[in-house]
Amino acid sequence: MKAQLTLVLLTAGLASCNLAKGAPTVDVKLDVVSQYNFRGVVQNEKPVVQPYGSVRVPLGPDSGVGAAVWANADIYDDTGDSTFPDGNGQSFSEIDTSLTYFQHAGGVEYAIGAVNYAYPTNSRATPSQTDAYATAEWEASGWGNAFAAYYSLNDFGGLYLRADFSRGWKINQRTRFDLGLGVGYSDSDNSLFYYGVAADGLADVSLTGSLGYSFDKRTSGAFYVTAIQVTESDLEDSLEAQGLEAGNIIAGVSMSWAY
Repeated sequence: MKAQLTLVLLTAGLASCNLAKGAPTVDVKLDVVSQYNFRGVVQNEKPVVQPYGSVRVPLGPDSGVGAAVWANADIYDDTGDSTFPDGNGQSFSEIDTSLTYFQHAGGVEYAIGAVNYAYPTNSRATPSQTDAYATAEWEASGWGNAFAAYYSLNDFGGLYLRADFSRGWKINQRTRFDLGLGVGYSDSDNSLFYYGVAADGLADVSLTGSLGYSFDKRTSGAFYVTAIQVTESDLEDSLEAQGLEAGNIIAGVSMSWAY
């Protein structure tokens, strides 16, 4: 894990020192969430803390590189009906590190990269796994649109596709309401690893409402609620056979800082 974090920091440092064509941007975020849910699967049913940090370095007027670290910390030893084991309260149960190259063209930001998911306290068959990914994001008619494809570089080689759509409304100078809809597709290999059954189809659908407040130009906070449901019947039946809920409602509070 130390080697992965060192690689992220070293890459960002080299880019900023030798290749940067402008000032880097840094984002920091801290969430407290009632449940950790990944692709519709309950990882920890109890409240968790999730810190995040990223840096993006421009290489030109329309391109750049980025590095990010995200983590999930269990608050309680008891994780409830979930995939993460008990007994790791006040410990990081997952740490994700990612590297990205991004390019702007025609109003769209395209990106390719890799993300490593590490489970330092987990008893999974694989202590870590890595996905290669490609994304495209743009705005049109007031809507934010994002499409992503993740392909596992581990032995199981699963594919997961994701589409997200969002729209925001300004309430006043500092307050806004955002609504987001997400839909995920899982192929049979990805489904076997994450859901326990080799079936492909629409995996999960989520709807998120968020009320955000801007304290100043760098600091903002939000309260949000997400309803998420695993929709493919075979995946839903498999999760329920494992004692996991296929439909969940999650509440969270976040603070964000941008530099």
